[in-house]
Amino acid sequence: MATVEETLAKLLIKMQEQQHSDSVAMQNILSEIIPSNDSKNDVKFEGNPEYIIEALGSNITEFCYDVDHNLTFDTWFACYEDLFEHDASKLDDAADEATS
Repeated sequence: MATVEETLAKLLIKMQEQQHSDSVAMQNILSEIIPSNDSKNDVKFEGNPEYIIEALGSNITEFCYDVDHNLTFDTWFACYEDLFEHDASKLDDAADEATS
């Protein structure tokens, strides 16, 4: 029988996964609404490190380590891996260092 802590940990992980899924769905919807071939949008949003950093920060929750409840970096990172691989990859080295 699962303890309350284990149940809460599983619920938290499912909530994080749902939040990530919702975020990806919203990004997909927005990418359909905002034309990607508009060079003004590319300069204002895609090429703007401050915009990318703000978008990343608003979509990522704080990591809290608790191995007893399976709240490890691997489970946390799995929820946000797409953000790091796609959005954060658009940052140049100088912007990456500024976020550290």
